[in-house]
Amino acid sequence: MAKIIPSYAQRLDPKLFLSYFKQHSQKLFESPTDECAKQSLQNLIQNYKQNHTAYYQEPNLLNRLAFWYNKANILDEDFRKLIENHKKTAEEHKTGTPKDLLVSRAKAIAESPKAHSIKPIQRDKSKAIDISIKCRNEQEFLDSVLVTNNHEQLRQIELQLQDIIDNSNNYQLLLRGIYEMCRKGFWFDRLTRLKIWEKMMTANTTDLKDLNSILKVLNDPNFFNKPPEHSWKKFELMISLNSGAWNPALTMSVLADGTLHSPMLFHRLIDRWINMVESENDYITFSNGFYALARTDFLNPQLLDWCKIQMRKFASKFDAGDIVIILRGLIYHDCYCLETWNILINEIFSHLYRNLSASSKRDLSHIYKSIEIDKPNGYEELLGRFEPYKENLFSIFKYKRASTVSHTEKLLAKELESLELEFTCSEDIDDFYEADFILKDKRIVIEVFGLPFHTNQYNLGIDMKTRLKLRHLRRLNWKVIAVFSSKDIKMRLREIIPMMENIKEAKCAYIFDSEFKII
Repeated sequence: MAKIIPSYAQRLDPKLFLSYFKQHSQKLFESPTDECAKQSLQNLIQNYKQNHTAYYQEPNLLNRLAFWYNKANILDEDFRKLIENHKKTAEEHKTGTPKDLLVSRAKAIAESPKAHSIKPIQRDKSKAIDISIKCRNEQEFLDSVLVTNNHEQLRQIELQLQDIIDNSNNYQLLLRGIYEMCRKGFWFDRLTRLKIWEKMMTANTTDLKDLNSILKVLNDPNFFNKPPEHSWKKFELMISLNSGAWNPALTMSVLADGTLHSPMLFHRLIDRWINMVESENDYITFSNGFYALARTDFLNPQLLDWCKIQMRKFASKFDAGDIVIILRGLIYHDCYCLETWNILINEIFSHLYRNLSASSKRDLSHIYKSIEIDKPNGYEELLGRFEPYKENLFSIFKYKRASTVSHTEKLLAKELESLELEFTCSEDIDDFYEADFILKDKRIVIEVFGLPFHTNQYNLGIDMKTRLKLRHLRRLNWKVIAVFSSKDIKMRLREIIPMMENIKEAKCAYIFDSEFKII
């Protein structure tokens, strides 16, 4: 007998909430008299209403909830209006700057009951704000961080944080506060980072959200400090002891997002994931797990063949967003099985296209471009399916990334000038990929990648999105020099550029610390 989702009072993890909502909406759509599904959805709707101030900050959650409540024909008018209002608010926030979003969140916190523990800020436009912030526990620490943007005040909070860390048992509040400080561009001093790292590595938690919070902090560039190798063993053991109680697909997703690509953890989770998909016929668990695996090296050919069978079996149950992320995962692994692709693309263009979110449409335009570059067998047929939608996809989502110049890029530019080489910066290749440096006469592209932006924390392997870009540049007949470190860059460039010129076919040279290799 199917289980009824209990009436949770607390906010659930957004992925878990959506997974429950989607699963029972699908059941109600297929069987409108299913009382279990009806009661479960009523409990979930009540949970959303009680925690809507937290949920509405998740725009992807809102888009999918809107799709599923329409599909299940839910008649709760208050819930529908709440979702629509939150979608409107989320869209308005998208047009603002990150500063705008921080200010709006800070105002929301300042008006909450929890903010009363903080000494009120006296607003005087003629004077700088001067307050003394007291943080005695994790909640006061988080509240203080959310309403503070002044660097000196954040430094004052950091001094109090060291005592809070020693006595902390609420990892979610503690780590969220640390993550918010990182987002504000705050750089912790060395002793504080070591203390935070030690706390994270010894966290005895059974909550998957704590793991997610830890990995978010670890991967923030303003916290980044490569952990000692032996410390990963403690962390792996903690996760291994607790992961049996966690959904394997969601756990793999958290590990993939957090770039913790541990073979020991993933191999155990993969076995549980396969058993769960096959025994429960669970397409939600399948899609979550597949996209997590697609971002790692653990999706071997045998496992990929099993996944393609599941994709064809579950195709009619996936929503538009599911199919788009599945196609992205297949592209990462250069997998263009026509039978599978035709079934999935048919689902999108037959009746799901209008349900695609803005980000999914942008991803779909990238998928089209990937097919065009990779040219797999039967690619003309695949591209033909996109033709009626091509103009719409590419006219809306053309955008340029924010222009920033790193220390390594400055060094590279000076060195290229000293070598008297002609080059251009930040130009598009094939009207798709932006390249950092282009030596047009030599058909050489130089790409600068940073830590931890383009590598995983566990073994510093290159992430799948970066590998895809390098693969596509080579297939567009460009020779690529991928720079991951400025160490010895002067000597390496003088050595590598002539070598790349003499290679006839498109290759990629990786510069990492004092070593390099060509593949």
